[in-house]
Amino acid sequence: MKRILTVILAMAIGALVVAAVALAGTKTYTGKDKDSKCGTIGSPPHSSDCKVTFDAKIKNGKAKKVSDFVMNRVPIKCDQGLFTVSNDNAPTGTMKVKKHRKFKGHFTFAGGQQSIDVTGKFSKNWKKVSGTLRNRGDFGSGATNCDTGTDDYSAKR
Repeated sequence: MKRILTVILAMAIGALVVAAVALAGTKTYTGKDKDSKCGTIGSPPHSSDCKVTFDAKIKNGKAKKVSDFVMNRVPIKCDQGLFTVSNDNAPTGTMKVKKHRKFKGHFTFAGGQQSIDVTGKFSKNWKKVSGTLRNRGDFGSGATNCDTGTDDYSAKR
């Protein structure tokens, strides 16, 4: 009898561990920048134009941290004209999800010559995010005083 109870208890603990693992982990969110110039700069237009991706660390079904925010081919205006900018070779650091499902971060690159600002808010079911992004600074190849402006984005998992 004691052995049967031990087996049942072990099975119950195992089920709880599996359930906890299912509620934890990292989820990837993918979406788009909503800039009206998306897909119109450069040729040919590309399927990755204005794509936004990031990872969220999930615990108990809720996002706790956002990391590796990447934007791809987002329109940016520089003194020299219109270009696109990507940060896939330098994703952002980690942002803590705070009250009301919100996160934000300010990140600098290239010795302080470039910066990325990100904000976001998760939906109540944690499956969608909307927010803003802004990339500005001086970039290689003589592109100076560049700024995307504050762009809206949305993403979902």
